[in-house]
This record gives sequence, C-alpha cells and structure tokens, in this order.
Amino acid sequence: MPLSHPLSVNIDYNDILEKDTLLGDGFQIMPKKDCPHSQKEVQPQRLPAANEVADLLRKPCSLCNELDENMICAFCMTVCCGRHARSHMIKHHERTNHCIVIGVQDLSFWCYKCEAYLDPTYMPEVAYVYNELHLGKFNEPAPGVERMVESVAQTIEPDLPRHISGLWASNSNPLRWTVAIVPRDPHPNVFGSGLERNSDGTFTQYIIRGNLDNVTRNVEFIAKEINGNIRKFEGKLKLEDNAWTFRGTWAIPEIGFAEEFVLQMM
Repeated sequence: MPLSHPLSVNIDYNDILEKDTLLGDGFQIMPKKDCPHSQKEVQPQRLPAANEVADLLRKPCSLCNELDENMICAFCMTVCCGRHARSHMIKHHERTNHCIVIGVQDLSFWCYKCEAYLDPTYMPEVAYVYNELHLGKFNEPAPGVERMVESVAQTIEPDLPRHISGLWASNSNPLRWTVAIVPRDPHPNVFGSGLERNSDGTFTQYIIRGNLDNVTRNVEFIAKEINGNIRKFEGKLKLEDNAWTFRGTWAIPEIGFAEEFVLQMM
C-alpha cells in the first residue's frame, strides 16, 4: 500500500486494526474510522458473484499480468499492480479518480485522497466488501462486521439477468413497446421500438436507443419518430410485482412537456 511516508514495510493488516502500529523511528499508522470518499468510492454492487470472488483475488494485473503485488479498485473492481511492482494501480487512480483500493495479500483498504488506511469495522460499504473478500480468501466471514454487512446486504438488489426482452406496456398511454436490454454490454445497451395509436386512428412508431447503468439501475433512452421528433425517458429499472418496470419521466424536450411514466414488461 502506498504511504505518504517513504518507508518500506510489511505489516499484517489485522495487526494494524487491533492496535496503533509504530514503524521505523516512530511513524504511526492509524487506520481511519471514517472516510468522506467511502460511500461513493466503494461499490459493493460491483463485486462478482460469491463463487467468483476467489477468482477476482487471483487475477493478474490488468495491464502487465503481475501476479504477486496486486490491488483491487473498490469502485470498479479492476485489478492492477501496486507500487512494489509497476504502480499500475496509481496510474488507474490518476486516470479514473477512483481513490480507494484493496491490497490482495492482506485485504487492507487504502484511500489515495486521505492518504490513509481505512478501518472496515466503522464503514458499512467497506465492511461489506472486506467481508466478501475475506470469505473468498479464507472461506470464513470477517470478524466484527456482521451488523454492517447485513445492513448493506439489504440495499443491494439482485444481479440483473444477462438479457431482458419482450413486449412492454404503459399504464399511462396507449404505447406498446418491444424492448431488449443487455445489462452487461457497453453502452448503448437498451434497444427497441414503440407503437402508439393516435386519436385519429393512425399510428406513430418510435425507435428506441439508450443506456442502463448496471449498478445504479438508472435508465435513459431516446424514442425517435420516423419524422425526427424525439421523446426522452429518464428513470430507473425496477422489479415490481415480479415484472421488470421502467419508472420515471417521459418528456418532449422541444415543448417542455414532461409526465410521470411507467412501462412494465407484459
């Protein structure tokens, strides 16, 4: 782990958590009990499935294939080598601004912006990720974090399937949609078409193209008519009454029109 003090050390992370640790002539490592970046920069939802966490811990550096001195980005779960190898994790931080990383060897958490280790027993998101990695590495839960792990687990939605597609209907207007969502694909990953019956008996057809964030479930898509007119949806993908549901705002930007919109898979 990088330190603001230029020392080369090899200390077990559990020792750091149990007591203040003095290095060299008295430099003291004190894991922080709070970090202003942890809620945003530690993303439990991005962890792989439980049976794949051990594989994450064994991954080589994504840039140089280093196997022994690696770290995991707590935001995107990218694996890069640390400063004792080629410092690719520092470069990842500089490029992405993701600032909290986890040492694969001792499961220690380091915040580049705070320049400090983090104590997982005080921060829920850190505790959850620490526990999952501890299970993957040692096949047993981490001690002292049970309550925080449980509280975070209740906020994590189940993984999205690889593909969601079918006929969708709105309860607020006569639109009928055929929509396909491929959550793990790069953007755009929402596609489809819509058909609306107008009051004069004619139909308006829309072509749909947009993005789903696989973690936040935020959705944005454009519905474009053949004549070029555009409508825009912004909202979330949810599972309601065992049916996939878009819930948000349906708008026509040119005229400033917007209304609450619900679209549910039939």
